[in-house]
Amino acid sequence: QQQQQQQQPPSSSTLNRHSTALFDGSILSTTASTSPFLQYNIVVFLVNLVGMIISLIFPGMQYHLDLLGTGSFAIASWWCMLLPTNSSSVNATSLLLQRVQVSSLAVILWSTKLASFLFYRALQVQEDARLESTLSTKSGVVFFWFISFVWGVIS
Repeated sequence: QQQQQQQQPPSSSTLNRHSTALFDGSILSTTASTSPFLQYNIVVFLVNLVGMIISLIFPGMQYHLDLLGTGSFAIASWWCMLLPTNSSSVNATSLLLQRVQVSSLAVILWSTKLASFLFYRALQVQEDARLESTLSTKSGVVFFWFISFVWGVIS
């Protein structure tokens, strides 16, 4: 009878528990209290908040826009790479965390390259006329950085 129990496929409640665990963060959170998804979005929010504060304090300056907007992907992904892994056992949690770290490294490389290029271009061009009207008002600055944050969340 014990062999029959071991050979039975998992029940639907077991499958449902594992399929929703990724979304509530319980699989991804081994020792961290929040999921990597939430941690990533918190970091993206904070970097965009810093960008918004700089834009509000220095209204004409545009050098930081692409550096922080695109750089938020790299900073948040780097943060996710710092999540602890349990390398002593090969289980779903450690495999998922390894996957998070590999994808984080790819995002870091991409966003660092793009942010560097865009920052270099901003230094060469000196200003971006497309953003003059948007960044000329405080509500425009808040809207710009809110859209940057939303883009970071949905990407």
